[in-house]
Amino acid sequence: MTQVENALLSDEEKATCTPPDYYSRGWSYGVEKFNGRLDTFKGSYYATIPEEVNGVENVWPENSSFKEAYWAMAELIFETGKQILPQVDLHYDSLTGMSRMLYYAPVNPDTNDGNPYWCAEHRDHSMFTGLCPATFVKNGEVVAKPDNCGLYVRDVPVSFPKDVLIFQVGEAAQLLTNDMITATDHYVKKAMGDYERFTFALFFSPDREVRINSTVTEYNDRYRPGMTYGEWSDASFNKYKTNNEKRA
Repeated sequence: MTQVENALLSDEEKATCTPPDYYSRGWSYGVEKFNGRLDTFKGSYYATIPEEVNGVENVWPENSSFKEAYWAMAELIFETGKQILPQVDLHYDSLTGMSRMLYYAPVNPDTNDGNPYWCAEHRDHSMFTGLCPATFVKNGEVVAKPDNCGLYVRDVPVSFPKDVLIFQVGEAAQLLTNDMITATDHYVKKAMGDYERFTFALFFSPDREVRINSTVTEYNDRYRPGMTYGEWSDASFNKYKTNNEKRA
């Protein structure tokens, strides 16, 4: 089963893998907000590595081929990232990954909702984010990326080969390295017309008990010296829940 086919599953099939609470496991669609309005052009499928984290298990659709393909991509990014993190002085024997398959729906050119983005500019709150190249689909067929859309880092369009993974720096890595590396500002600009966009991201986290001691001040809305990574993560998710605008 391809990503396109999964996005076209019936509502009944999607309901079997849709979490009843905050959308951090399984399938969700149109539940995020931009400028106070629901973003009706984006869906996600979340799963953790390992399969169970903090007593919460992943949920999967009945079709096993989707899980197999999803898990293969998640493990590839996870194992690659574990080799990269020590290169920037992030040495952790125990890591978890939150993986997210992203589906960006076609945008009607006549729709003017005041939002030029599939995903507004933000920084991820985790340590690192691994990304695979995006796939664009039009009328059920894979096509080349349209112009003037896709992933941007600090207003610079990002393009990389189909057999390459890229890694972005998250806010936690900036804190844990005390500003040695800086979190990546990024956004995804919409392709107008009958284009769908698919990609896959994995967010890296250390154990929740890891202590953060940093002099970085730009995250003082959530960070306080000596807090654990778990406390940092909870504070970040509480901010997202309060605003209902999780954009990562």
